[in-house]
Order: sequence, then C-alpha cells, then structure tokens
Amino acid sequence: WVEKSLHERLQTTTPYPECAALMDADTARRISDEYLGRLRGLGGAALRVSDKAADNFVRLGLVALLIPHARVIHCRREPLDLCLSCYFQDFTHGQYFSFDLTTLGIAYREYERLIEHWHNIPRIRMLDVQYEELVTNQQEVSRRLIDFCGLEWDERCLAFHTNDRPVRTASAWQVRQPIYTTSIGRWKLYEKHLGPLKRALEAREV
Repeated sequence: WVEKSLHERLQTTTPYPECAALMDADTARRISDEYLGRLRGLGGAALRVSDKAADNFVRLGLVALLIPHARVIHCRREPLDLCLSCYFQDFTHGQYFSFDLTTLGIAYREYERLIEHWHNIPRIRMLDVQYEELVTNQQEVSRRLIDFCGLEWDERCLAFHTNDRPVRTASAWQVRQPIYTTSIGRWKLYEKHLGPLKRALEAREV
C-alpha cells in the first residue's frame, strides 16, 4: 500500500524503490501519518500493531524512513526447513519464487544478503529471533520479544493459540496450535528430492 501510495503521490514514472529518492520531508510525513492512521483503525486500543507480510524485509529502508520508531522482529530459521515450508505453502498470490526449488534457493541467498545490509543501518532497530530457539525455549524468547517491543509481560503470550481474533494469513492453521517442534529438521524427510535447492543454497558460499 505504501509503495503504491508513494508512486502516485510523487506523480512520477520512476518505479519503486528508485522513486523514494524524490520524496521530500512533507510528503514522507503525510504518507507516514496516513499509514499509521490506517494501523490505528485496524488495531483499535492495541499498543502495538504487527505487520507480518513475508516480503517486508525488502522494504525496511522505506519503513525506517517513514516510521523511524518502528521495531523490526526478524525470525531466522534453518534455511532448508524455511525454504521447504515456502515450497509446500500454496500462496494465493505473490511469492512466485516458491514454486521452484532452485529459484527458492536463489531467493533465500538474496534475502540473506539484504538482511545483512539492513543490519548495518543504525536507524533500523531489529531483533533477531531464531525459530528453533523459540519453539524449544518459548518463555525466555517470548519475554525477549515483548521487552524489545517496549511492552509489559503478560502470561497470555504463552497461550497465543487461544486467541479467537480473525486470522487471514497463510499461517492461519498454525496460529491456532500450541508451539510444536515437529517442523524442526523436517527437510530431512524429503532430502533425496532437495538437490536443486541444496545446490542453490550452497552457491551462497562461493
């Protein structure tokens, strides 16, 4: 939404992200206020609103520019497990890289490269969370997350699956379940089929 709004407001044929260089302070402030207003409308009385779109990592520079107080939670996961999860998920739109194992591996390498770049930008406040640590040590990692967000701890954070609010993401089924560990190392069940993915991932070390 913000990307489309930015392009239209600047009235330019220059595509995103290059058009961001044309934005002045007033335009940035107006877009930021409008976007935050939309979030408040969605979140109601909530102190924090999260946006967990899978491709948010590509626009963290724009986030830092428009919402400098934003906090970024970056969840890492074993690469083969992460890529396999994407491959098995039938995304209704977008994420087209997930339809092919080689392309998936290449996309993962580019994601890693971009995240490394964002870590070098001081204005981006990012907390890395390791998926495997979260599912095996839920309370400690959850407390770290809540503290990073500037919130008080609530025991209900450990029973997130009992929340009855609507869920409209690809993880709709998972968020209704208690944390489970069966997805750790799941890739090993399909190892003989993962040659293209493994070769693409290993290429990042060349």
